Amino acid sequence: MFSCSSVCRPLNLDADTVKIDMETLAARRAAAERLIHEQQRYMQELEREEREAALRMEQQAEADRLAKEQAAEDRRLAKERLRLQVEEERRAEEARVAEEQRLEKEKADAAAAKLREDKRLAAERQRVQAEQVRKAEIAGFLKTEGFNILAGSKASKRSILRGTTYPLHCAVSSGNVRIVRLLLEDGVDKTQKNSAGKTAIQLAESKRSKSPTYDTIARLLSSGVSSVGGA
Repeated sequence: MFSCSSVCRPLNLDADTVKIDMETLAARRAAAERLIHEQQRYMQELEREEREAALRMEQQAEADRLAKEQAAEDRRLAKERLRLQVEEERRAEEARVAEEQRLEKEKADAAAAKLREDKRLAAERQRVQAEQVRKAEIAGFLKTEGFNILAGSKASKRSILRGTTYPLHCAVSSGNVRIVRLLLEDGVDKTQKNSAGKTAIQLAESKRSKSPTYDTIARLLSSGVSSVGGA
């Protein structure tokens, strides 16, 4: 059976107003709390984003600093490599030039040594040839004058008319300037005396008045001629 006691009861304005106000207040309070929470969350999110942005800026600044340092280091290393390359090329060039100079010096020294040796050999050949000529001429003279050829310029001979004489005395007596010179070069003893007790120079001095040839021989014997070989 239908009852309208609850629906049809009279309206209580005070009680109903209080009930509505409490519900509205609670709703507003809840909305305000949600708004505050959302604002706090927004601020937290904003602070987080600011921190992340600041961190990214710091990281970018650090990356830029490291990049600059790396670029500077790369430039320094490139400059050092260039310096080392230039230094190596300089040393290589100096070594090349030094080697060329050494080879040139060796070549020049070898050429000079060869030239000296050639000159020495030529001089030796000339000396040998001159000695052969000298000995041949002396031997011819000794043979012609009757001396023992094997004894050479130190030979002596004895005759009844002239007594003991020597090749140098004989050459002086005959006025043979060339043989006198060759005998002196051969190392003959010009202080040796003949059986008359005279040296070759004394013999030449005694004949000076007879011919200018003896004057030449006397001066040759006085000045002396260097010996260039033995008998």
